[in-house]
Amino acid sequence: RGQDEEARLNYDYLIECLSARTATRKDAEDLVDSILGGISFALYHFSVDRQIALLTIARGAARQHELWDRLARAEIALSWALQTAGEHAEASRSLANFRRLAAKIGDPKLLKPAAVSICEVFLRKGMLSEVIRFYEATTGSLEEFGDDDSTLKAAALVGWTFVICGRPARGMGMIGAVRAKAEALGFHQVVIYADICAMMAFFDVKRIHEAEPIVLRLLSTSEEKV
Repeated sequence: RGQDEEARLNYDYLIECLSARTATRKDAEDLVDSILGGISFALYHFSVDRQIALLTIARGAARQHELWDRLARAEIALSWALQTAGEHAEASRSLANFRRLAAKIGDPKLLKPAAVSICEVFLRKGMLSEVIRFYEATTGSLEEFGDDDSTLKAAALVGWTFVICGRPARGMGMIGAVRAKAEALGFHQVVIYADICAMMAFFDVKRIHEAEPIVLRLLSTSEEKV
């Protein structure tokens, strides 16, 4: 715990120093990269309020210096944090900003880290066909799950969507395949996410007895893996 506190203080000091000197493009690049990198690699456990504060700083610096690719990454990370905080209207605005930037930049690889956030927004709004369409457009195929955590999570979400749409065999098969791949890659958070999608899918089709062992598995998951 002492080392975590020291890391947190050092990181806060780094961000404070970088924030104080964003006069040049290089300074802004360093600041945005430090914020995005710190959150991505969980240098310490950020609260969601802290994430939002840091990402708002990153967004401002990237916008000021027209760092469009970094601005896009800051917007999608901010959308995710705002969604976690229950600020759904603000999250949708950040997501819309991201999609405009992604179209402007024209780099399809930018969409992959955003796949799960965008699919979750569509699912929450009941736009089930859009969940599947966007995932397929992003990955190129419904049968290819990718090797990164975001597209694997999105694939599990698409599997759940298939179940909701009345195709439980395909949906559960997709979720199971995602879980197996995530387990092989050591992506513990994705394994948990796939379990949650499977549990919700079983609840949706009233197969409660099949959801019960997943619930027990999730309850027994160690905090280190969450």
